[in-house]
Amino acid sequence: MVSAEVMTPGEYKAQGAELVIRYGVTSTPYGDALFLVSDRGLCGLEFID
Repeated sequence: MVSAEVMTPGEYKAQGAELVIRYGVTSTPYGDALFLVSDRGLCGLEFID
């Protein structure tokens, strides 16, 4: 598993108050996957059993 977290001090202080995360489920060659995306790009990916 690869993980990276990036947050400015102001964003951390606001506890993600203005953060918008969109999501969707799609089929991949490895099975169905849940994708999470913020304005900065991909912020989450999980394969669904």
